[in-house]
Amino acid sequence: MDRVVDFTHEVEYLLDPAREITAGQIQIWGGQIPADGITRFLDDWNLTSRAMHYGVWEYAHTIRFAGATPPDPNLPLLERARVFGPDGDLSLRRDGIHFLWHFMGRSRPPEGLDSDDFWEANPNAKLRCRDRRALLWGSRNSGEDRWRDDRVARADLTYPHGPAERLILRYVEFSEGGQVVFVWWKEVTAYADGDN
Repeated sequence: MDRVVDFTHEVEYLLDPAREITAGQIQIWGGQIPADGITRFLDDWNLTSRAMHYGVWEYAHTIRFAGATPPDPNLPLLERARVFGPDGDLSLRRDGIHFLWHFMGRSRPPEGLDSDDFWEANPNAKLRCRDRRALLWGSRNSGEDRWRDDRVARADLTYPHGPAERLILRYVEFSEGGQVVFVWWKEVTAYADGDN
């Protein structure tokens, strides 16, 4: 069903002072590490001790939606990763012999990393946040541990979530001057009627 957009409501929502984020309210960091340092980097983050329970791990040969621990220990084949939850969102992307990373969340990154603080470089920045959600691919047939979707044929749609017919990803968009500049993935939850 088409949704009618109330522009007055949308403008009020965007201009709501409670939606403004400034330095000190969340941590935003980024940097790079040598590709051969990825194991130590992940160990230093101690991801299993944080409320970052979800992970999307993209290797040269497969993509897996799992928990905070890499599902395949063959990290030289890792291309991208995203570990997220209520405590933060850590994203990694291979760039040749390095991994570029960025993090936003409740705490600072581990000490000793080559990192840059967004707020130090942009002390007067004011970001606007907006809660969003996206429907994940596939529907779950009862009794199965995976979700199916004809659009992705043989893709292994397994999600780290208990029984639910459909799932959504809840996230927060952070924008500056109307442009989305950061996205913090928060959680995967069951889809309910009315989740648009």
